[in-house]
Amino acid sequence: RNPYSQAQKMAEIPSSRLILGLDPGLTHTGWGIVRYEQNRLSYVACGVISPPASRVLSERLAWLSHEISAVIG
Repeated sequence: RNPYSQAQKMAEIPSSRLILGLDPGLTHTGWGIVRYEQNRLSYVACGVISPPASRVLSERLAWLSHEISAVIG
């Protein structure tokens, strides 16, 4: 492992960015967004996506995809 290449990779990371975390599930999918800035994390938003359990799997997956896309914006 080359420490120079690791330092070089770290230098390429933007100093501010948003990070999306997902807790996947077919009945409830949790999501959270944090901001990484100046070596600190801060809360931005969170929520739960719950497609109707009565829908078939393909419709629930499409629902999740649509809602996650809306969160990403």
